[in-house]
Amino acid sequence: MADPHQEIEVKLNCPRNKVEAFLEHPMLHALDLHARPERYRMMNVYYDTPDLLLRKSKVALRLRRIDNDWVQTLKASGRRQGGLSTRSEWELPVTGGALELDRFRGTGADLVIQALREHGMESALAPQFRVDFVRMAWLIRPFPRTQPMFRTEIVLDRGEIMAGGRREAVSEIEVELMHGRVKDLLRVAEMLKRDVGLNEEPASKARRGYALLGKA
Repeated sequence: MADPHQEIEVKLNCPRNKVEAFLEHPMLHALDLHARPERYRMMNVYYDTPDLLLRKSKVALRLRRIDNDWVQTLKASGRRQGGLSTRSEWELPVTGGALELDRFRGTGADLVIQALREHGMESALAPQFRVDFVRMAWLIRPFPRTQPMFRTEIVLDRGEIMAGGRREAVSEIEVELMHGRVKDLLRVAEMLKRDVGLNEEPASKARRGYALLGKA
């Protein structure tokens, strides 16, 4: 099983004129047992200090509303090769629309939070930009005969990034490893690229948000 605190995914750009072809791809019917396609409305607020200490440290801190529930996420710096990224991630529920950094206590995110506190920067954290989108998600088992244990989640995110009075459309696919081998994850991504005519998206939503602020 994939490490619950490690995110391994391939991100693909999915222009509006490719969405219909993606939604018709037969792979989306290879659902895992008892799994059903899901749809969520997500509102994301990314936080940083005035001097963008988190961005400089290649860390992302996000507060996300999923329908009526809230979670906070901290993503550490990782490795990226084209659209494939591997990074540590800690995601925890919170009670409302505000960060609760003490909930990260006892996780690998402690070091980041401790560094913020040592520099007196925790109180300076403030929203920098928003990313709002609708997510469609499929948990699939695409190779049941040859790789029966392999699972991947495929999501389609469509919405926009809002930063500094500017907006940028988001339309992308994420193929995330849930269980199995990275080589099979890459195989799924390559099939979508080939069949739908997609390209890898090397920039995360956070990176594009900072770019709109002129801080890429």
